[in-house]
Amino acid sequence: MAKYNESLTTREELVQTVKDLGQSVIEMAEDIVGDTKYITDLDITLRVNTFNTRVPSIEISREHAPAAYIRRRSGEENIE
Repeated sequence: MAKYNESLTTREELVQTVKDLGQSVIEMAEDIVGDTKYITDLDITLRVNTFNTRVPSIEISREHAPAAYIRRRSGEENIE
């Protein structure tokens, strides 16, 4: 994350914060996706409070289909 700089305008600080969050998503991509199969939905939310009263954050939400369901629906019992 870039060092906080009081000389930045509010807009410049917000732009830098969004860039910092985006870089973190890039660096965490492997962990975000994980090793599990059958992800049906993946949501990534970047949270930034423009008045700097909260630390910016990244919220990750994943939904997965059950492997047994996929095996049953595909008719392939040997799918892991």
